[in-house]
Amino acid sequence: MMRFGPAAGALVLSLVGHMSLARWAEDHSERLRKNRKKARSIALFVACLGPLVRAVSIYTGHGQGLSPYALIEVTLVAFAGSTVGIMKTLFWLYGKVAYLVRRRTLGLGSAAPRAPHGEAAPDAVAATPETTEAASRDAGPSEAPTSTHARFEREEEERVSRRLVLERAVGLSLVAGSTGAIGWGIVRGRHDFRVEEVVVKIPGLSPKLDGYTIAQVSDIHTGTFVTPRELAEGFAKVREIRPDLVVATGDLVDHDPAYCDLLARELMKLPSRDGVYAIYGNHDYTTGHAAVAEALSRAGVRLLVNDGLAIRAAEGGFALLGLDEIWGRYWGKPGPDLARAAERVRETDLPRIVLSHQPKTFRDMAGKCALQLSGHTHGGQINPGFRPADLVFEFVAGRYERAGSTLWVNRGFGTAGPPSRVGAPPEVTKVVLVSG
Repeated sequence: MMRFGPAAGALVLSLVGHMSLARWAEDHSERLRKNRKKARSIALFVACLGPLVRAVSIYTGHGQGLSPYALIEVTLVAFAGSTVGIMKTLFWLYGKVAYLVRRRTLGLGSAAPRAPHGEAAPDAVAATPETTEAASRDAGPSEAPTSTHARFEREEEERVSRRLVLERAVGLSLVAGSTGAIGWGIVRGRHDFRVEEVVVKIPGLSPKLDGYTIAQVSDIHTGTFVTPRELAEGFAKVREIRPDLVVATGDLVDHDPAYCDLLARELMKLPSRDGVYAIYGNHDYTTGHAAVAEALSRAGVRLLVNDGLAIRAAEGGFALLGLDEIWGRYWGKPGPDLARAAERVRETDLPRIVLSHQPKTFRDMAGKCALQLSGHTHGGQINPGFRPADLVFEFVAGRYERAGSTLWVNRGFGTAGPPSRVGAPPEVTKVVLVSG
């Protein structure tokens, strides 16, 4: 069931986005208000269609067909609808609070809820001369409408009208802005590969290896949106680095095992004096970890699953330790095990460089290694002026230090879910080691 988690998340986002847009459109269209049930039924159907197509794609293991287009539609509407929904909620809260404050200021007390857009309240009864006369006889002098009350109601109607005009303008701007930003991320942002250079002191590393360079790629997500074109664009950056070692820190394939051989072949073509190494990510398990492992083995890429080896031990090098993915436990695997990986290296006095897909393992690795290289978070992937991932993840992107250990979190190479990157360009990391 873990493999359907992304599809379930897409369904929630799609429902929020489509229904928020539908409700906002109803507020500004008399025709839609008159056909509210029909409009919402259509919005609900479309909201469920995209994630359903995506789920079928994941289940069958094929990423082609309608799935890419469905995912793009869900992405655009989810972000546009979410921003409009937040805007609409804020406008409603402001209007409600302002209405109550003005009534209290004028000494009018509380009032029954008012129906929107001038519609009659559900329990309202049409006024007739007879009912009006009866109400006048029954009401005391203190209950008669006052000029203050009448003026307040007129002014309130004008405020509501102005607020609706403003809400319409802001809503259209948000829809255009969010759609434009996500569209840019699809067309351009996910192709804007950057090389991030980080210099790390490694205590115990021989000065002979000062300047030793590791190229890290992570979260490649080879599949529908990471094709030979994207691999060529990103791997060109790796070739520019001219690394001594290449590591791929998980999520090598998105969800279609048909792409495993393509990814493995392209990885093995990368120039590297000391080889190319990889570890599992959560998507590699949902894709089929056996298929990933077989493809890497055929190509000559060594997969490290709680495994390790010494790199240039004779020159005072380091131990490269690759950990299993946390999600491996759902497939009956042990999950990350540093002790088991370290046992695979005969030279116990070498400094450790750990490969672990999810950066949260650094909580346990800190103080037990010199450097941990991770990915998983995509640097937030879509950051609309701020980084929402900071609300969820402790480690999102870049460098972190703890207990004498360094963590580097790569922003990732491809995309997961929305095929877009905004404020989080795809990354190839150039790690330069110096003796500490």
